[in-house]
Amino acid sequence: MNVPDSASRRSILRTIGAGAVATSVVAGTASAQQSETTTDGETHEVSMVSSDDGEYYFDPIGLHVQPGDTIRWTIESGSHNVVSYDDRIPEGADTFDTEVISEGSHEMTFSTEGTYDYYCMPHQALGMVGRFVVGEPGGPAVGSSPEHGDLPESSAIVEQGSISYDAFTGSDGTATPESTPTATATATATDEADETTEASGPGFTATGALSAIGAGALLRAYRNRDK
Repeated sequence: MNVPDSASRRSILRTIGAGAVATSVVAGTASAQQSETTTDGETHEVSMVSSDDGEYYFDPIGLHVQPGDTIRWTIESGSHNVVSYDDRIPEGADTFDTEVISEGSHEMTFSTEGTYDYYCMPHQALGMVGRFVVGEPGGPAVGSSPEHGDLPESSAIVEQGSISYDAFTGSDGTATPESTPTATATATATDEADETTEASGPGFTATGALSAIGAGALLRAYRNRDK
């Protein structure tokens, strides 16, 4: 058996070392490629808010995402968390219950399609609820809202993509005329009604009655003018 001299041993070690480095580089490149292919979903932002006038809400209150997308709930003010209604998420979806934070954010990725309803534990009784739809609507939350607050319809969320809290509650002035009639229209209708009542006969209003008395007095004075 031939024993290699020192120079030969050093050459062999250098060759082995170079091979190990090459193997490590290849493995690292493969890992990076895998990471890139598994994180191609979008990230969507939701704010968690405690307003000065005592409102607690998620904004947007309704959000549409695609399977594989990530939702990031970020503190804007106050202290909040994100908790799923166990009976108001799609079948097969994982429940979630984050810790309460006063700064920073919570981030979760969703793959199971359907409608998800959730709430903030400290402010659930105050109506701090939210909804998002992954892909197509589905599951027990479709067609109703949780007992602690109203939420946009799943179909409206999919159609609009995102529904802000102000738009949904009417806080931005977009409430329909039926729910908030204008003062001008009401005053005009009242004025028209008064005019119609007065025109229909002097006995219907005090103004009509006084007009009738004055007219009668003038007529009697005219008739007695030459007597």
